[in-house]
Amino acid sequence: MGQDKEQLNKLLDFIDSLAKTKGNEWFVEELRKRFDSEANVQTATQDIRFIREALQIKGDNSLHYNYISNVSLRNQLLVDNLRMENNALDFQTIDETERFYHFCVNAFYQIENLLNYYYYITYPDLEDLLNHIEKKTETSKYPYKRNGKEQNVGDIVVEKKMYAFCEEFFPYTPENMDFTFKTLSELRQVRNEGLHRCDVIKKDKNEKLYNFFKYQSFNSIRILLKKVSAKIEEEINKNQER
Repeated sequence: MGQDKEQLNKLLDFIDSLAKTKGNEWFVEELRKRFDSEANVQTATQDIRFIREALQIKGDNSLHYNYISNVSLRNQLLVDNLRMENNALDFQTIDETERFYHFCVNAFYQIENLLNYYYYITYPDLEDLLNHIEKKTETSKYPYKRNGKEQNVGDIVVEKKMYAFCEEFFPYTPENMDFTFKTLSELRQVRNEGLHRCDVIKKDKNEKLYNFFKYQSFNSIRILLKKVSAKIEEEINKNQER
């Protein structure tokens, strides 16, 4: 056993010397990818198991996000999805308005992360992405205009990314009245309003989001989330095949 340990230490020293040699930066990156990825997979599994136990979740994920190659992001999406579904089932501790509010918030977290992932993968060059968002929103009431401070996809306002995405894949036309962008926008507003305001809105017909609470449900929001995710998966697979 002691001899094995000595040999392994020599191997570690050899790997360390390789990693420090100029020109072997690729080797360091490959080590990081391989071992960080394996560690992330294990961490993801442990995190999800812990959350399921802590929140006493008995159901399964309604989405599995197997097409997301980034392990950390996939883990976050799965966790948000579990939290979302847990709120839908939490009949004993919170009332329906609170359950639905938290369900919507966690659904929107997934929407936002999915859009960021899609645009990051599809437009690796930030300049190309900015041009795309500006072009897709140019006919909207409030077109996107870059401010020069954008450094990554997360710096672009989520509403503009939603509009660009829906304009490309779920456009609203007189022939095809697709309300995907409208519902996504309302979902974002629900997230921004907070629980107390949503409780007020639900009871006041004059409130802008009154119809959202009247006509949307756990299942309709779940279907919306699946619709966006399925389209992103489809487009990413298309890009990989080219």
